[in-house]
This record gives sequence, C-alpha cells and structure tokens, in this order.
Amino acid sequence: MKFFCPIPHWWNPLLDEGFRCFTKATSKSATLIAKAIRQEIFDATGLTASAGVSYCKFLAKIASDINKPNGMKVILPHEAPAFLEALPIGKFYGIGKVTASKLQRMGAYRSRSQGFARN
Repeated sequence: MKFFCPIPHWWNPLLDEGFRCFTKATSKSATLIAKAIRQEIFDATGLTASAGVSYCKFLAKIASDINKPNGMKVILPHEAPAFLEALPIGKFYGIGKVTASKLQRMGAYRSRSQGFARN
C-alpha cells in the first residue's frame, strides 16, 4: 500500500491518523490526492477514512472530523473566518471535553463568544 510507504513531510502520531503537507510535494490538487488516499485505504483494507483539506494543518485536522465517518471537508482560505466563528468550542483541535466545559461555563460556546475572540 502506497500510503504506508515513507513519504517526505508525512507525520503520523497515531496508528489511525496522519498528516501530510502537499504544498510543494506535487502539482496535483490536495483534494484529489485526499480522495485517492481514501480510496487506496478502502481498496487495501475495506476500511473507510475521513479527510480534511485546508491551507494549514490546524484547519485540516478540524475539517477531518467534520464529516466522519467516511467523509471529506475542504476549507478554503476565504471560508476559514466564517467556519471558525461558527465552530462549537469543543470542536477545536486541542480543546478536550474538560476544557470545553470550563469555557462554556465562562460563556464561550463558539469562537466568537463573548470574551473568547477579538471583536
């Protein structure tokens, strides 16, 4: 399976997920590459995979959780501000259940909540 081969700029912190920067690796669309990787995973294992595509790893990671299971979300640069403003605080990468609960008690339910984001 090609997706398990050593690839430059591939970072795989866990067995079931990985991150890949396609900025300079290829002239192909990152969306097409993500679709091909998802298909390759399915063909090789019978398992579905979700993917997030964006211009930075932070947004791509969040996007990968949006349409699970077996989905793909693309966040373009001009879509990012509105996407983040509407995103529930618990969906931010790195904010777990305990921190989300504390932020919600402080009135922060979304990134635009009072006291959490710049106005």
